[in-house]
Amino acid sequence: MTKVLIFLPSLWSGGGEKIAMDIAGHIPDAEFLVVTYLHFENTPAARLAEKYGLRTVCLHKGRGFDPRIWFRLGRVIEEFGPDAIHAHLKVMQYLLPPLLKCRVKRCIYTVHNLAEKDAPGYMKHINKFAFTHCGVIPVAISGTCKRSLAAYYGVEGPCIYNGIDTRRYARREPCEAPDERGAHFLAVGRLGSQKNYPLMLRAFAEARKSCPAADLTIIGAGELESDINELIKSLRLEGCVTLAGVTDRVEDYLWKSHAYILSSDYEGLPLGVLEAMSAGLPVVSTRAGGVTDVVRDGENGLLVAVGDEKGLAEAIIRTASDAGLRRRISANNVRDSRQYDIKVCAEKYRALYNGESI
Repeated sequence: MTKVLIFLPSLWSGGGEKIAMDIAGHIPDAEFLVVTYLHFENTPAARLAEKYGLRTVCLHKGRGFDPRIWFRLGRVIEEFGPDAIHAHLKVMQYLLPPLLKCRVKRCIYTVHNLAEKDAPGYMKHINKFAFTHCGVIPVAISGTCKRSLAAYYGVEGPCIYNGIDTRRYARREPCEAPDERGAHFLAVGRLGSQKNYPLMLRAFAEARKSCPAADLTIIGAGELESDINELIKSLRLEGCVTLAGVTDRVEDYLWKSHAYILSSDYEGLPLGVLEAMSAGLPVVSTRAGGVTDVVRDGENGLLVAVGDEKGLAEAIIRTASDAGLRRRISANNVRDSRQYDIKVCAEKYRALYNGESI
């Protein structure tokens, strides 16, 4: 049985953590050990690891850069004896020294964003050294990410699109036209600067002048939560915009919604978009990175330029008011989402763990 060590900073609620657990949970013929250097209890990814029966180890990093992680991780690698290491997010500064010492057969690093956003500053040089001199295989999560890898590092790597459990998110009942309360919009993602929620909220406030009964639910948590709350109040959106926090049951919100909104400045390939597609929701989004690899304007969503507040407001209005558009896009998304099933994604990673080509 192939032994795989998954290494990532924490088991918080982000898409990178979720996809890492989902991949491991859908490869039954491998043994996994999940290693983090930050401790989180009862978080979505931690609960997902528990659901899949994955063993977890925390290295308990101190403040700032902590070189003790090199030795702690090295001991874990030696004791577990993995055939492959699968690293995620910003961990290479801690992974590289023990990786070189322990000489693991294969090491894979999934680039969860555009390459320049995934590893800015000094991290670029550490990652490039790992890719070009240490045999670490970079994996892109979308065609756009793959091109950014080539431009940023001058390297090529396989492309494995993110996957979701399409059966879990598939809508159990047809998406009906908005009732007298208006269209229900949903957004999912960390409350951080990347998602540009101020753009979304200003566009939504403008759209409500034409669609006064529309409402918006935002799922997520993050460092900008208080700022976003203040903006909701200043735009007088308290009665129609809800911050719902973090949930393990995103599908419950998807099934009650009529459309999905994303206003990001950049993205790799957001899981929320794939989940919305699987639920048959039209996607209203900025042309942020890998979003354009799965959403085609007018066919399975509406796309506007990054930062285009007026365009986003117009797309929200069009989606809320055009039932025919919603029905057509809904059918296209249900059809297209099947290619992004987690089983397809996991099988390709299984091949990489075993040294096979994909």
